[in-house]
Amino acid sequence: MSILNLGLQSVGLMRAEMNDQSENLMSKCGTMNEIRKIAEENPNLKEDLITSLQVPIHLIRDVFSHQALKGEPFKTFPAASETEIERFWKTIQIVDDSVTHEDRTAEHIK
Repeated sequence: MSILNLGLQSVGLMRAEMNDQSENLMSKCGTMNEIRKIAEENPNLKEDLITSLQVPIHLIRDVFSHQALKGEPFKTFPAASETEIERFWKTIQIVDDSVTHEDRTAEHIK
């Protein structure tokens, strides 16, 4: 079993509860694509979801920070901001202008 999996044994799948409207919207989602689609129509869902996931994100970051491989501790980094992601997409489009924001997997790009 990998070192990271061993560390994650102590972490359960959890998140803080959101308001009723956001919880209702999330209950209709089964995949990340469905969450993205609903979040485009309901901007509050994205913010509510980010807030509700902060506790497990910090817990996982803490678990990983106490683990090491060959004496080197694992490093975690904060998620990219919307501005950084937008800059990244602009850079990608300089290289290949046929790639769009909807192309989120290697399968879409082929």
